[in-house]
Amino acid sequence: MKKILFLLIISITVLTMNQVYGSESKYWIDDFFHHHGSVMLVIEVDSGKIVGANDAAVDFYGYTYDELLHMHIQDVNNLSPEKVKEEREAAALQERNYFLFEHRLKDGRIKHVEVYSYPYDGDEQEVLLYSIIHDVTSKVESEREATRSRWIIIGLLSVGITLLIFGLYKNSQSKKKLMASNQDMQNLFDNMNEGFALHEIILDATGEPYDYRFLNVNLSFEHITGLSNEATKGKTVKELLPNTEDYWIKKYGEVALTGMPTRFTNHSSELDKYFFVSVYAPKKNQFATIFSDVTSERKLELDLLKEKSLLKTTLFSIGDGVISLDINKKIELMNSVAEKLTGWKLEEAKGLSFEHIFNIIHAKTKEKVENPVARVFQTGEILELGDETLLIKKNGDMLPIEDNVSPIKDSSGEIVGAVIIFRDFTDKKVRHDEILYLSYHDQLTGLYNRRYFEEELSRLDTSRNLPFTVAMIDVNGLKLTNDAFGHLVGDELLKRVATILKNICRADDIVARIGGDEFVILLPKTDYEATDRIVKRLHKAVSNERLEQIVISISVGWETKTDMNQPISNIFIKAEEYMYRKKLTESQSMRNQTIKVILNTLNEKNERERIHSERVSQISKKIGEAMNFDYDSIKEIETAGLMHDIGKVSIEDHLLNKPTKLTEDEYLEIKKHPESSYQILKSVDTYSSLAEYVLSHHERWDGKGYPMGLKGVDIPIVSRIIAVADAYEAMTSDRAYRLAIGHEASIRELKKHAGSQFDPDIVRIFIEEVVPNNFNDGSLL
Repeated sequence: MKKILFLLIISITVLTMNQVYGSESKYWIDDFFHHHGSVMLVIEVDSGKIVGANDAAVDFYGYTYDELLHMHIQDVNNLSPEKVKEEREAAALQERNYFLFEHRLKDGRIKHVEVYSYPYDGDEQEVLLYSIIHDVTSKVESEREATRSRWIIIGLLSVGITLLIFGLYKNSQSKKKLMASNQDMQNLFDNMNEGFALHEIILDATGEPYDYRFLNVNLSFEHITGLSNEATKGKTVKELLPNTEDYWIKKYGEVALTGMPTRFTNHSSELDKYFFVSVYAPKKNQFATIFSDVTSERKLELDLLKEKSLLKTTLFSIGDGVISLDINKKIELMNSVAEKLTGWKLEEAKGLSFEHIFNIIHAKTKEKVENPVARVFQTGEILELGDETLLIKKNGDMLPIEDNVSPIKDSSGEIVGAVIIFRDFTDKKVRHDEILYLSYHDQLTGLYNRRYFEEELSRLDTSRNLPFTVAMIDVNGLKLTNDAFGHLVGDELLKRVATILKNICRADDIVARIGGDEFVILLPKTDYEATDRIVKRLHKAVSNERLEQIVISISVGWETKTDMNQPISNIFIKAEEYMYRKKLTESQSMRNQTIKVILNTLNEKNERERIHSERVSQISKKIGEAMNFDYDSIKEIETAGLMHDIGKVSIEDHLLNKPTKLTEDEYLEIKKHPESSYQILKSVDTYSSLAEYVLSHHERWDGKGYPMGLKGVDIPIVSRIIAVADAYEAMTSDRAYRLAIGHEASIRELKKHAGSQFDPDIVRIFIEEVVPNNFNDGSLL
């Protein structure tokens, strides 16, 4: 098929030149070769010597005409001489006529070229190759594929013309045979796929082109444009297509007047089509066009350009850094975010290797990270870097990043580049580190948590850490502190203890909070005696620590593993049991001290509360004596009266001393103090029996009291005694919100509410037996 097409082009050329130009055609062909816009070489098949080159070849390769004629094709082809010879022979045998090579220019640059080579017989029967070379370095693969068939046709046309130069005119017998077949060649000319038209340029009075006339067209011209040969012959383009753009006339006029051939693609609004046109001047003031309809290809190109522009706009507007690489792993594109993150400008980085601007190391080890691009080119798969990657910026700063690298593949699946998308990981890493920290640390104290402790316990349980000691620590009286002073104070107590533990323990020791008031210390390579010395230092440090007036106390128990046959779980259990044994004695003493601290704190906060509690205690004692309670019971009643409002230590001072009526919410807060008193006393063995009494001292005989709404004899008798004593003392003393109402008025109030608020028997005993013998106008004797 190629041979038929090749002969077709030769025939068309000869026919056209002879019909139109006669004997002048040889000179026109020679001129066409040297001034053609395509690079053309004539090469000896056997040696590879360059025996012919046109002006375009001189411009392209950078060598002079004489230099080229003293060179061989293997001097510019990057293939080995053996491979180049093999390809020449393939072209000579017409096994292949189309090639893709890398050609080296005089300045050392490498150009990707596509080459069309066809054989013909030169002088002395040597076989020559006529080659047309097109620079396709900047073409994308899709564009090259779309236009390849067009270049083949044009290449064949040029081959045919040049073969006539070097061979056909040297063979007069062949010329006669061809001229004898004019009708056959006319048929071939009419049926070629490319449109062909011959024109003469029309000049205005100033010698400038302003129109052109049609001289001859082929059938493909008619099919492509819809204009027949009969309709066009002798007509001007402005007569046929009056809205033809001036740039067509101007471009054709330049070729016709200068004789310089050209090729271009442009749009005709009259025909609403894009054409790829090769134009040459067969003689002065005339030009011939060989053209094809490339509307679909051009629209595809425009769509691709639009898509590329959209993609570029997208890449430059997204918040991630984007870097694209070519097949040689060199920088092609960087968006503004990538410039900011790397510190490199695109104009600085373009053409540099990826590793030159994207130097990455491991965040922890600071060792260089394997080049992800190299792996992507090897595997063809998307690769993500870990979250411990640091990018070293141009100025040397290190930036945490996360990224992924994806291959760019052509339509055949070959990797032709890569794209890196990356982002600043600083904020995310901070959050990640915070989450990781919290997953292994106690939020309140900053110590390690149970999860970390359990992992470390397993990790450290090795023979090289023997003797290995586990120490358990419990903060004594934490619940009591929380109940009395609130959880903020309790939290501060825990933080103080945590600080002491960290300060006393060694760098290799693991200190963790594993429960509300429980801590643990892992002591590798530490025997029992060494642990005892550490514990003594802990107790000393704790005893010297103060949190306002609160007593800080800890109980410590430990156990040492000396043999790997001892399960570490048993060591932990024994340490815990030892700690609880110590706590039985140490904790109770601390709680007793805490009760005293609470009372002192309450009394210091409010002098009136101290006087009130002491008077209620004495009145309650007198009532107990009048009711013939035994000595121990009377002491219990006296103590309960003294501590009945101990829960008020957790109430804000401004509520206790408020001079105006309490709001509903404030009153509800005040009403919580019996329950707080109960919780405080319940946690101390010495006072636990009093807890029920202080809890119920605001219950009413009729069941309308608080906090539980007990009624009648269901209310503990000590609570009923304290209720009468508390009410009488309150009425006969000045309050922040009112003055005292006096002894007589208070007695009337007690009588009035006996049987509803108060136990009527206790009110009677108080009025009839206690008051006459112990009070003088409301004051105790």
